[in-house]
Amino acid sequence: MLLDYEKLPFYYDRFKNTTEVTIDGTDIQLLLVFCELYNCSIQVDTSEPYDWGDIYLNGSGYGLVGMILDRRNDYGVGGMYLWYEAYEYMDMTHFLGRSGVTCLVPAPNRLISWTLLLRPFQFVLWMCVMLCLLLESLALCVTRRWEHSSWSGSNSWIGSLRFGCVSTLKLFVNQGTNYVTSSYALRTVLVACYMIDIILTTVYSGGLAAILTLPTLEEAADSRQRLFDHKLIWTGTSQAWITTIDERSADPVLLGLMEHYRVYDANLISDFSHTEQMGFVVERLQFGHLGNTELIENDALNRLKLMVDDIYFAFTVAFVP
Repeated sequence: MLLDYEKLPFYYDRFKNTTEVTIDGTDIQLLLVFCELYNCSIQVDTSEPYDWGDIYLNGSGYGLVGMILDRRNDYGVGGMYLWYEAYEYMDMTHFLGRSGVTCLVPAPNRLISWTLLLRPFQFVLWMCVMLCLLLESLALCVTRRWEHSSWSGSNSWIGSLRFGCVSTLKLFVNQGTNYVTSSYALRTVLVACYMIDIILTTVYSGGLAAILTLPTLEEAADSRQRLFDHKLIWTGTSQAWITTIDERSADPVLLGLMEHYRVYDANLISDFSHTEQMGFVVERLQFGHLGNTELIENDALNRLKLMVDDIYFAFTVAFVP
C-alpha cells in the first residue's frame, strides 16, 4: 500500500498499467474507508490468473498467497480464512467478518405421477371410503332383492347384486340411471347413498384441486444434510473452499461433503450451470449478500436454488508479509 497525501484514492492496476480497474467487496471496504481517512491510494495487482493459490513446501507459492510470499503485494484480502499452512509463512490481521460457504443447487422438479389421484385421501380414509361403498352396494342389493317380494316376480340375488354394484359406482361418479322404481324403500336408500357420495366426491374434489393448485415438488438438496443424503457433486474453482475444514474434528456429514467436492475451471463451471446435475459453491457474506456468483450465467439462475444454511462458516482475515 502506497501513501499519498495529495491525491484522492484511485484504483491502479500495476499489471495492466491502468487506473480503470474496479474493486469491491466486504473486505475491500475496509481498505477504502482506511484510504478515505488517511488519504492514500490503493494499487491492485491482477498478474496472477489464480484465485487464492497455494503454498509449496519450499515456502514459495502462487496466486494471491504467492504474491504475499514474494512481497509483490503488501496486503492480501478477499475471502481468506484462517489457514494454518499460510500462517506458517505469513502474518494475518484481526478478524474482518463472517463468511459462510454455501451452494446454489438444482431447483426441485414437479412430481407428476398417477399417484396424485390418490393423494387427497390417506390410506386409512381410502379404506373407509371402500367400506362405505361396500355397505352401499349391500344395502341396495338387499333392498332391491325384497323390493317386490310380495309379488310373484321377485328379483334374484344375482340381479340384485349386479344392480347394487352398478348403482353404487354410478352414484359415486355422479352418473344417472334409467332404472325406474316404485318402491319407497329403494328410493330412500338411493337418496341416502347419493347424499353420502355427494359429500365424498366434494371433499375429494377439493383436496385434488388443492394438490393441483399447489404442486408437489421433489426434495431438493437445499440444506447441508440433504446435500449429503443426495450425494450431489458440488464444485468450485479452487481447493481452498474446503481447505479450512479440519478433517480431525469435522462431523461425518462434513467429511462426506468433502468427498463429493470437485475443482473445475471457470469455463467448465459456467457450462455445468445449465445441466442441473451439481451444486456450485458461493460465499454468503456477513450481511446476507452472495459472492463468487459471477461464474453462473443469468439464464441458469432460474433453475438453481440457494441452500437454506451454510455448509460451514469461518472468519475472514487479511494476510500480510
